[in-house]
Amino acid sequence: MEKKINSEIREFVSRRLSRLKNARKFTARDMSKQLGQSTEYINQIETGKSMPSIERLYDICNYLSLIHISEPTRH
Repeated sequence: MEKKINSEIREFVSRRLSRLKNARKFTARDMSKQLGQSTEYINQIETGKSMPSIERLYDICNYLSLIHISEPTRH
């Protein structure tokens, strides 16, 4: 069951990344430069061969302007 869930999550992330990247006319190379990751790694995520860590997924979402969470201010 866990394998199936992981597979579904990887497929979802893969499809969404591909759609959003193409809609914004970004290339894997553009993303790799901005995120400090290899183009190969971005392509592996997009094709479902690799699943990013939560931190990497956050960075990707932030880059694609899906989220904007500012750091909490300290008083």
